[in-house]
Amino acid sequence: MTGWLLRVAPRSLVLIGHLGERFEDFDHEGVDIVFHKEKSPLGTGGALWGARDLIEDRFVLLWGDDLHMIDYSSLLQTHNSSGCALTMTVTTGHSSFNLEHVGGRVIRYDKRLDNPEGLNGYEAGTSIVEKSVLDNLGRDGTWSWEEEFTPPCPD
Repeated sequence: MTGWLLRVAPRSLVLIGHLGERFEDFDHEGVDIVFHKEKSPLGTGGALWGARDLIEDRFVLLWGDDLHMIDYSSLLQTHNSSGCALTMTVTTGHSSFNLEHVGGRVIRYDKRLDNPEGLNGYEAGTSIVEKSVLDNLGRDGTWSWEEEFTPPCPD
């Protein structure tokens, strides 16, 4: 994994919580990895907010339970040309859907599946995010990035 990580992200911030100490002594020669451990569980949003001073103006967001061997250069090109503050990977090859997309734009995200009608894609777990999204959404305390996320892309 470190060879792949070195190619796509030679500098990485890894937010760790439950069982995170297992990663702290991980040999990651050649990759600049900073581990940031939550003092108490804050949810995905709270963890990002707590590490905001370590996050760059544009970052790749990967969830720990998903590792996607995708073309990150292509994803970055798509992000740069989109005018969007957040670009997420979307799949239609999943057993369920949690978002609605039209013309390459996510228009609705429904992580809890409160209103599944019209959902036609699934968040594939990798996004490129402008830090301004975190700055605008973020707050202290426990909260979920996924549940409070609204596509911040202009029409």
